[in-house]
Amino acid sequence: MSSAVHPSGADRRHLIWALIRIAVATTALLLVYFMVPLSSRDNVALGAITVVIGLTVFVAFFTRQLRQIRQADYPVLRAVEGIAMVGTVFVILMASIHYALAQADPSSYSEDLSRLDALYFTVTTIATVGFGDITPTSGATRAFTTGQMVLGLILVGAGVRMLLSVAQQTAAERRADGDRANGDAG
Repeated sequence: MSSAVHPSGADRRHLIWALIRIAVATTALLLVYFMVPLSSRDNVALGAITVVIGLTVFVAFFTRQLRQIRQADYPVLRAVEGIAMVGTVFVILMASIHYALAQADPSSYSEDLSRLDALYFTVTTIATVGFGDITPTSGATRAFTTGQMVLGLILVGAGVRMLLSVAQQTAAERRADGDRANGDAG
């Protein structure tokens, strides 16, 4: 019973466990998103606090992903897992901020936003689909949405490239170390 080996060096078992970790973590993050209290129509500062805390947590999470890729047995597989996780955290963070801003000032969007509406709006904005059914109407929410679009492009471009680059560099270093070890043994 032989296992198929993926180009990342990981066998089928490692791939399946990576997919399971992604599914479990995504489910957990969505549960947290839908359960954490973010509603306070009387507190305009809630939106600003959510932005600052959220972006700080996101940067720390991204940095942790880079470190985990460097330490992983299969860095390319771990990078793919990291991309999925960083993307999920980014979407949930942006949706949380949109929801908090909508709760702080309901006139900030063209309609009241539920958590699902905020998640939908975030995904359509990041995907550059922009159906137009939910639109930011205040200066603050338009500015935030513009920033989200820019951050989304940066995340897709530079963030994914950085995660994959660290994985490829780590894999190359390990191959070189293995080649040196094999050369010394021979």
